[in-house]
Amino acid sequence: MDRLDVAPDGDLILVVNDKLELRVYSCVLRLTSPVFKAMLSPDFAEGQARGTASAPQMLPLPEDNAEGMRLLCLALHQANKDLPQSMPTAELLRFATVVDKYQCSSSVWSHSQAWLGGYQDSSQIEAFLLSAVYKLDDAKAFHRLTEEMIRLRPEDIAVVIEQANEAPEANTKAIDAVATHLAEVTMRLEKAISWCVEDISEYMMSQWDHHVDGVPGYPDEDDGNLRIFNQTTGDNKPCHYLESLVRLHLRALDSARIWPRTSRAGSLEALIEAINTLNSIEDSGSHVCRFCLCQNAIGSMRESIVEMREEANKCSASLCLNCVKNGGAPPLNGVCRISHG
Repeated sequence: MDRLDVAPDGDLILVVNDKLELRVYSCVLRLTSPVFKAMLSPDFAEGQARGTASAPQMLPLPEDNAEGMRLLCLALHQANKDLPQSMPTAELLRFATVVDKYQCSSSVWSHSQAWLGGYQDSSQIEAFLLSAVYKLDDAKAFHRLTEEMIRLRPEDIAVVIEQANEAPEANTKAIDAVATHLAEVTMRLEKAISWCVEDISEYMMSQWDHHVDGVPGYPDEDDGNLRIFNQTTGDNKPCHYLESLVRLHLRALDSARIWPRTSRAGSLEALIEAINTLNSIEDSGSHVCRFCLCQNAIGSMRESIVEMREEANKCSASLCLNCVKNGGAPPLNGVCRISHG
């Protein structure tokens, strides 16, 4: 079994998973970890017998990862020269797992920030990284990562889920929250786009076969008087003005890659940007007939675009770590470290 004297005259030896012995100061563990404080108190068997520098106490930790515990003990004892400047995400997660278990994220905050900082501009978000951020209780990093995944790189979510299935240390709660939130945001946007595209267009197309008054080429058979409906005329005539507006409306959404879905911009960020920069359609210059729907057609289409834009800007792509840890609701104390609606 390997051995590391983190504190050469320490009064406690941690026996980690029958692979590594770590000699440490019990007072350091009690001061930095409420879990160790409880374990080493007289109320527990581990705290009944106190060790000394000459006869250190042995404390078995059969379930913990040896490398993660080594990093934790070095960090808690401020043995900075023995700590790496950077580490792979898998190793970072092993460290984060023991930090989370022994509830000492604040005690190793400076170290975890330094290691997480190396992934500030990571080309791909991994299950290991997202889980490590969750377990290290870094609300700002969790907010940034989840926003980046949901808004810019939704394709990473499928990779993260696949990685989590193969990594027992990965935090499925955090990963499930990201996937669920993306689905909810997407559904809200889909409803807004549906109203702007399908509902309003289908309704208008169902109405454009009506009696047309006052449009060149469609003379009123009843003395030229302009009326909403002509009760005496024969067949209705298609209103080309209303038809042209619908076509312009759909063409604008298609050009902006908002609709149809098959031509849509890949990321949520690109879709929201397309919605925000979409220009309302302009009047084609055709005369308006006196059918009441034609009178209000452009206004209705513009209103649908405004409503779609408002809904898009309501979509919060990031997640609050406090709310995720509390099952999706704000914590009982009502305090979230990230401001959100």
